[in-house]
Amino acid sequence: MQVRRLRLLICGLIGLCILAGIALLVTVLNGTTEGPVYHGKHVGVWFREYAFSSNAPPVLPARFAITRDGRTVQMVVPRAPATDPAWDALQAMGSNAVPYLVSQLGGIPFEPTYTRAFTNLPAVMQRKLPHPGERYYLRFRALEALGKIGDSDGLATPVLLDLLRKRDRSLQSALFGAVRALGVDRRLTSQVVLELGAKGRHADVLEITENLGWKGDDVTRLLGTILKSPDVALRRRAIALLERAGTVAAPAQEDILLSLRDSDAEVRYLSVRALETMGASSPGVADALKVALNDSNVMVQTVARRVLWRIATEPIPAGGREPATTLAP
Repeated sequence: MQVRRLRLLICGLIGLCILAGIALLVTVLNGTTEGPVYHGKHVGVWFREYAFSSNAPPVLPARFAITRDGRTVQMVVPRAPATDPAWDALQAMGSNAVPYLVSQLGGIPFEPTYTRAFTNLPAVMQRKLPHPGERYYLRFRALEALGKIGDSDGLATPVLLDLLRKRDRSLQSALFGAVRALGVDRRLTSQVVLELGAKGRHADVLEITENLGWKGDDVTRLLGTILKSPDVALRRRAIALLERAGTVAAPAQEDILLSLRDSDAEVRYLSVRALETMGASSPGVADALKVALNDSNVMVQTVARRVLWRIATEPIPAGGREPATTLAP
């Protein structure tokens, strides 16, 4: 019994030491003595003031009186806020502030473990340790600041791509905004998409392509593969992307033709629309569209007829079975 208690005590002490070490690392990463100095303050100080709006001026209403129908009426109109000194400082430092902002995007060793341990600690101990939520918030604000300041040297690109791979939901909107604002090469984000697709993470593939677009036939074919998913929601999102892609969707044409027989009417409709927007015209397309003329959904029938009119030399009758279609040269 005593040996067991001793083991538990040793394990507890080791756990506390690890927790204290991670907390120290969090504190160092949140430190404010690194990087360039502006008006006597390090960039870390300015960034934290910007992140927590600690010196942002309040928006004060402007009050004035007017006379209306012989009566004096008090009017209140909000005034535009004065500029934030912290944001002005970050802008003044410009590219010199970028390395520090990038440093705020990275994780720390055992961060998920620290977060779980922190949430199970008594409130008294939590007050003595850095709150893990602060790291997430600082990452969010660093992404916003980077998007506004810019990154001409591409220092942030590897970190942004790594964050795309990790798919942290708490950073999603700010991450997509920063990638767009910084003009990260779409070929690089498409490579991340292919990596996620190889792991079967199709929902993540769609989320990235919906927000950032894509480049390359391999990603287009990956979207075509998602059209075979048993999840109708994923199939709808994939075909919606291909329908909007126009001629770029051509590498997925065979998968789109198969989707004309999908059990979901919306997928079938967007599939025939995709064939229309990509300007597809081949014997296989014509044959598939002739079958679609008898689809149970009237919108599928309408678009199929419209595409056949474009690619066929023989008139398409108003109803009944269609005759063999001769493609225009």
